[in-house]
Amino acid sequence: MKHILIVDDEPALRSALAELLSAEADYTIFEAEHGVAALQVLKEHQIDLMLLDVNMPFLDGVGVVTEIQNKPDEYPQPDILVLTNRGDMEMVSEMVALNMFDYVIKSDHSLDEIIQMVKAKLA
Repeated sequence: MKHILIVDDEPALRSALAELLSAEADYTIFEAEHGVAALQVLKEHQIDLMLLDVNMPFLDGVGVVTEIQNKPDEYPQPDILVLTNRGDMEMVSEMVALNMFDYVIKSDHSLDEIIQMVKAKLA
């Protein structure tokens, strides 16, 4: 069974993604509302894929990735799919510089695209 962590400060988006992913396959879904909570989940569970929002309170996506990469003995190194709004492209550039290449721009039409990308990554 694959473990997915959804990290986003929008509860409705987290819930929608969790529901859709649970319907697609036998995934164990974890949710975190910001980067600090995400790091705690990563310490406690072996996560295969993290859907990571870029712009969040307390610790943004760049901070999460930096922390994971700087402490590989403390955190597992999951695949990461970056979720971003169109205005966050500067932060996405920072993520690319940190070797995070897969991202999707959040919109009303992107949920299907996110689900397809998750399925492809976990195949």
